[in-house]
Amino acid sequence: MNATNETKINRLLQLQPSGAIFLSSWMKQNGISYELQRNYIKSGWFVRIASGVVIRKGESPSWQSALHSINHQTSINIHVGAKSALSLQGYAHYLELNEQKIELFSPQYELFPHWFKIFNWNIQLNLNRTNFLTTTKGLMDYKYNQLSFPVSTPARALLECLFLSTDDYDLVESYQTLETLTTLLPNEVQELLENCNSVKVIRLFLYMSEKAKHSWFKYLDLSKLEMGKGKRMFSKSGVYIKSHQIIVPKALADL
Repeated sequence: MNATNETKINRLLQLQPSGAIFLSSWMKQNGISYELQRNYIKSGWFVRIASGVVIRKGESPSWQSALHSINHQTSINIHVGAKSALSLQGYAHYLELNEQKIELFSPQYELFPHWFKIFNWNIQLNLNRTNFLTTTKGLMDYKYNQLSFPVSTPARALLECLFLSTDDYDLVESYQTLETLTTLLPNEVQELLENCNSVKVIRLFLYMSEKAKHSWFKYLDLSKLEMGKGKRMFSKSGVYIKSHQIIVPKALADL
């Protein structure tokens, strides 16, 4: 390999932190032709882990490195959300976490890279494509070693938990977590709720927030929220909460 090519590869390596995955399309955009990429693989600079995807020799790919590279090397937006985001930030005391599953979110019409979906990351990646929230508010940059990727703030993560909830236990543990979120920013919560198109999520969040008696709740402008009309049932056999016109699990109502 000549000196010019070595200079190119060294410059390229400096653009991404240790552990990052390199996408062929991104390298091409940064002046590394496909032929030169093949030469780098033959020379031992990179190891191919999937078609059009390589990693530095001696490093191991992880879901964190994949998430970093997708968000930094493509226009695709994927973030860690719901229980997984709360766990990363230390708010998961009351949540029953599946240590072998990571909840990921992207806009409804976003296409996850094929290599990302089929690669064996030694952990289950649950890919949620949804537009129930139509704002990027409530996302923060999370640092993992030298890598970084977006995760939901506690407020957004809680809304995502409610969106994914399928049974009474999910709602009870979501409330127990919400009780600990005493320092949420009213402006952030307001924007998230105004850009939420799930009546289920809005009503449950407002009921739980009022029930928890958080100081930030009184600063929310409920008149700007679309809460739908009529009764909503969120538990097959529960308690009717007249003020919010919802039926919730008895275990939640009794807390």
